[in-house]
Amino acid sequence: MRQFALIILLPAAIGCLQQTPPVQSTVHVAIPLDSVADVRAAVAHASEAPRAIIFIHVHWSILHPHSTQFQEFVSVWHSAHPEYPVSFHRIDFTEACGDYAPITSLPGYSEWEQSAGRHPFGGNGEWAWIADGKLVDIDAQLGTSNAELLKRTENAFLKVD
Repeated sequence: MRQFALIILLPAAIGCLQQTPPVQSTVHVAIPLDSVADVRAAVAHASEAPRAIIFIHVHWSILHPHSTQFQEFVSVWHSAHPEYPVSFHRIDFTEACGDYAPITSLPGYSEWEQSAGRHPFGGNGEWAWIADGKLVDIDAQLGTSNAELLKRTENAFLKVD
């Protein structure tokens, strides 16, 4: 699996002013993965984090605006909640887009699909929220605002209404 991680030290981390270590979050960008096993490993890595957001993409999809929004949302989240690090993952699902099994096999997916009444993945730059290894939310709508994504992330990870 070819993957790299970029560690972001947030300058807004209030901990720096309080003599405690700064909060760190990671952004993982999985460059084109060569097999379903590679995709499965990237999803497993993401699900090991206490809080993770996966941006799902496939190489044949026109999703540049959504990919850019994912990058922007990393900053939006950390501006709003620097005390809650999240592991952000951009994973290329091209090799697994037939059934998206690496993510649809996570705990919580069946419940989400039943409540939504549909299979959410289709190569449109979907977002998936994972808390303690369980899939807790999926956004399959194009054009969701950063404000709405922030609210959904708070609901998924902080249980905020």
